[in-house]
Amino acid sequence: MVASPAANCSASDIEPKLNALFVLSSTGGAAVLVCLLATVLVLVTRLHTTLASRLALYHVLTGLISGIACVCQILSVLYYDEPVSAIHAGCTAIAFLLHYSLWMKLCFNVWTILYLFSYAVCYRSPKKLEVVCVSTSLVIPAVISAIPVATRSYGLTEAWCWIKSGNECSSDPDRDLKGLTMQSLVLWNAPAAGMLALGLFSVLAVVIILACRTYLEKIDRERAILVIKKSTINTSALNQILPLLVNIVTWCLLGIPSMLNRVYGGHSVIIMLADALCTPAWSMAAGVTMVIHVTLKLNSRKSMTPEQAPPYGTVEEERDFAGSAVFYGSDSINWSSSFQSTNSCELVNRNATL
Repeated sequence: MVASPAANCSASDIEPKLNALFVLSSTGGAAVLVCLLATVLVLVTRLHTTLASRLALYHVLTGLISGIACVCQILSVLYYDEPVSAIHAGCTAIAFLLHYSLWMKLCFNVWTILYLFSYAVCYRSPKKLEVVCVSTSLVIPAVISAIPVATRSYGLTEAWCWIKSGNECSSDPDRDLKGLTMQSLVLWNAPAAGMLALGLFSVLAVVIILACRTYLEKIDRERAILVIKKSTINTSALNQILPLLVNIVTWCLLGIPSMLNRVYGGHSVIIMLADALCTPAWSMAAGVTMVIHVTLKLNSRKSMTPEQAPPYGTVEEERDFAGSAVFYGSDSINWSSSFQSTNSCELVNRNATL
């Protein structure tokens, strides 16, 4: 019979852990509902036909898996009673699912950052890499999350099932006194911290580049019509990638309490409760962001005339909202030369009056 990891915990130690566990599970349940709603809306409106919307949908589906794992964490309450031999395998499976979903989020964040720079900065849509994006985001997290299973490192840590770190009420005082094992550092803490810094930097860089480019083009009075076209492109690009930017920013901000709890776990009840709230909150944020994005997209389409609004899933909509064919490619030469030939008189007169 396996002894309970919480057998040496006092009542004052167990109560805040149970409270954190209930917060984690209840917030995870709300996240599951929101992510399901967002997924249904995307499929019904067929917005998944664009690459940017599909990337946002991948974040929502990842949040759905993470929310389910958080809901299942309520079974960790059984770990506070003896015997625990019968539920240790269940705790391992729940920890694996949560670890797997979080690593999926990391991988999709990396591909999202690549897409942001490729689409919004370089005016290219990396559609050919989508298969690689999905496959690596499914396989790599599975391999990494399987390592603690092989080493039997999953178990009750803090209030729920995760990689063991010695923060639970253990009778062994020499076990990982800092509350941070090398395995948890390599398999989660270090990559997550790196993604926090990379995500915030990339979002800031993309927004600054688009804002500066739009501002500089607006003051280019010698190419007025061309300026309007470029400014519209930059604004459209920013509107299209906005859900992706929000997903990365919210994940980075909500990941800070989780990182603090992994490092200083066991020393602050407030940090543990914040981690329990923020771990499933990013899943809910991904779903809410997608719902708002779909709602705004539908409202914008309603304001268009039937001739202006292309049908869902067509090439025209892909160009308008997610494509890159109109970005300074062959099309730019055509309408630029047309601009120079048909509007030279207007520009001469306009420059004379300035």
